Amino acid sequence: MEDLIKYAQNVLDAINEEYTGKSQQEEIIRDMYTVTERILEAAKKNHVFEENINIYNFSRRFLDITSDYGSPILLEFEKLVNQLKKLQENIK
Repeated sequence: MEDLIKYAQNVLDAINEEYTGKSQQEEIIRDMYTVTERILEAAKKNHVFEENINIYNFSRRFLDITSDYGSPILLEFEKLVNQLKKLQENIK
C-alpha cells in the first residue's frame, strides 16, 4: 500500500508542477488528477480502489494532448495503475 500512496502522490505532484493553474483546462489532466486522488484517498484508509482503470485509454488521451511520451505524469500514472492492479488481483 505504501508504494501505491507514493506513486499517487508522485502523479499529483507532477500534475501540480506541470499544470499549475491549467489542470482544469484539459479534460484528461482533470480525469487523471481526480482518479489519482480517489486512489490515494482509499489507500490512506488502507482500502484498495476497486474500479478498473484502462491505462491504454488514459495514455492515449494524454498523448493526444501532449505528445510527450516521456512525461513524468504518464510514467508515474502507469506505475500507479500497475501497482493498483497487483493489489486488486491479490484481493480476488
